[in-house]
Amino acid sequence: MLRLHAEQREVEQLEALDRRYVAIDPDSINHTGIGAMDARADWADLAPFDETLSAVAEALAHQSEHEHDSLDVRRSLALGILADPARAQAILEGDFDAGPTKVRELVSTLHLTEANVLGIDPVATDADQRAHLDQVIREWVGRHDIALTVKSVRHCGGPANGCTDCPAEIDCADHSERALTTYQPSRLDRDVVDLRDRICAHPHCNRAARRCDCDHITPFDEGGVTCPKCNLAPLCRHHHRLKTLAGWRYWMLGPPGTYLWRDPHGLLYLRTRDGTRALE
Repeated sequence: MLRLHAEQREVEQLEALDRRYVAIDPDSINHTGIGAMDARADWADLAPFDETLSAVAEALAHQSEHEHDSLDVRRSLALGILADPARAQAILEGDFDAGPTKVRELVSTLHLTEANVLGIDPVATDADQRAHLDQVIREWVGRHDIALTVKSVRHCGGPANGCTDCPAEIDCADHSERALTTYQPSRLDRDVVDLRDRICAHPHCNRAARRCDCDHITPFDEGGVTCPKCNLAPLCRHHHRLKTLAGWRYWMLGPPGTYLWRDPHGLLYLRTRDGTRALE
């Protein structure tokens, strides 16, 4: 087949090259802080990377804190060391106790409850609805190669109770020029929407807001503004298409984060932070 079908061979080669990637699987990360990474690359790149990974892992066996770790565990540690090329080079040259030469920034946004703040509940959730143990966060804080920034979002009953982190009441009488003329939400707009809603705004959907589209509830070309308080909501790609192409409609009710949906058959659904309720 390879000898007789040159065109097909070339097409398959080009398609294979286009499918190269290195990706972290966000769904694999859980309360342990351990995640999975997958790679698909040219063997000429994979093979030397694998050899270097093993060489660093073998060098780590000379450190007392890792001498009893398995080779697989040490290879996983070597991934982080290779992110610091100068340290990796020093270890490969025999300086087995070489420390970090640069600090990597790690940002985590955690939703804190009253129990978290009081130290009663050791579990907090991040912006992607993943659970984190405070023990794991403390271990990250103790690492010398990581500069960890924890952004806390403490929900305590809203502005009426003096909370400045919770969504304020809708007051959009005077939109900024940007909100009126710019279609693309800013990074700050997205952060406000993601932290407020946390998940897709469609009934019964639990996809994390950070992996959703930032949708204009009233379409921008129909007079909708790019405002996170009154006209932006997180919709996963599937439900975004249902809203755009399949006759679903929704409106934001006060306070922000509460939505009224109508499906193509006229049935109504109320979506709040507590879940979805069908309305008769």
